[in-house]
Amino acid sequence: MATVSNKTLVYKQVPQGAMKQDVDMVFETQTLDITKPPPKGLIVKTIVVGFDPHMRDRMRGPTFESYVPGYVPDEPMSAFSVAKVIKSDNEKFKEGEIIAGVFPIAEYGVIPELLIEWKPMASHMVWKVDNKYNIDLAHWVGALGLAGMTAWNSFYGLIKPKKGETIWVNAASGAVGEIVVQLAKKEGMRVIGSVSSDDKKEYVLKELGADECFNFNKESCDAALKRLAPEGLDAVYENVGGEHFEAAISNIKWFGRIIVCGMVAEYNKLPHEKYHVKNLDDIFRKRILIQGFIYWDFNIYPQNIDKFFELLPKWIADGSVKTRATNFQGIDRAQEAFLSLFNGKTFGKATLRVSEP
Repeated sequence: MATVSNKTLVYKQVPQGAMKQDVDMVFETQTLDITKPPPKGLIVKTIVVGFDPHMRDRMRGPTFESYVPGYVPDEPMSAFSVAKVIKSDNEKFKEGEIIAGVFPIAEYGVIPELLIEWKPMASHMVWKVDNKYNIDLAHWVGALGLAGMTAWNSFYGLIKPKKGETIWVNAASGAVGEIVVQLAKKEGMRVIGSVSSDDKKEYVLKELGADECFNFNKESCDAALKRLAPEGLDAVYENVGGEHFEAAISNIKWFGRIIVCGMVAEYNKLPHEKYHVKNLDDIFRKRILIQGFIYWDFNIYPQNIDKFFELLPKWIADGSVKTRATNFQGIDRAQEAFLSLFNGKTFGKATLRVSEP
């Protein structure tokens, strides 16, 4: 027997508006025998955790219907993570291997067979990390993980880029947006980004290579888009929602397409606080295609994932695709890392380094 102390982030209750640290979620420390995995399961040591806006939806609790189960009160929260297998009772994974998947936000994780075999749509939720370019493992919870697969599969599967078209990518400096911006430039599109600060604007223009970018805290989305794309937009990659979504509808061309990745501006709001988009009737007048998605959907995952794993690791390794992250150190900062997604303190991907491989 080898018993260790295991600090874990535990879900407590549905937040009323903005999430509260040490109220809606708390740390608990328990002991864990790391020599005894569950039947056909694993014991893993967490290396790095990635935090994503969709986790706020999971804070709505187990009765909330979405594409992933809501968190259960008094049980560990989970997030897309990279971990090292330290004990295996599953023939698919050997001890010492580095794996990625949706694991508990904890120093150590107990991974049951049910999670290993879970395939909600076209993708399993646990897989081996093939780090042939020796890239920092933090990339595998960002550009080479959930965020990157989201960007890649939706861009090629739904945006379906055409050279010379104009696309607006909001939250352009975020973990998904930064990849979409660079893919769009590689495909010859004219790219307009929008961000919340001037330093993010500079990053999007100078490092990511967008043609234009604006700070929506200094200029309204509608005014900026009418200035930067008076002829209208061919496509919009929607990450923010609210006034951004309204501006997208207002400024899209007839027969344009709006691909909805998320609406982060709305997640922390109570129902009566949510922004009411006032031009929804333009959807039918302008024949706008609006589509939501999840990266593992059958219509985009199987067709695009092989190219993703073939090309994006190479591009990150050679520097032709750039990423930015806000890195937190130590399990004690898990709540801070999560909350940073919603208070404007995150630049790029929010990651938490828990241990070294």
